[in-house]
Amino acid sequence: MKPVAMSRMIDDPMQFFFWQADEVIPICFMIALGFVTDYLITFTLVGLLIGRIYIKYKNNKPDGFLLHTLYWIGLYPKKGKIPNGLAREYLS
Repeated sequence: MKPVAMSRMIDDPMQFFFWQADEVIPICFMIALGFVTDYLITFTLVGLLIGRIYIKYKNNKPDGFLLHTLYWIGLYPKKGKIPNGLAREYLS
């Protein structure tokens, strides 16, 4: 059998240039807010700062940490997808 070459990044999130999609969202949001308020340069710089802080925070934690945090805070939609982690018995 011949070995098959597989991509190492098959499960990675979508990318926008060299950033991951979730890293671009705060930057784009702040740029859009800058357009609305006529403070484009200020909000762009704030967006870049927030994006940099987010990237540093995300890189220091294991994969899925932010979704786990959103789940425990109650902001992640859990109906039908994730069972209650505190329930010890499930009745059908």
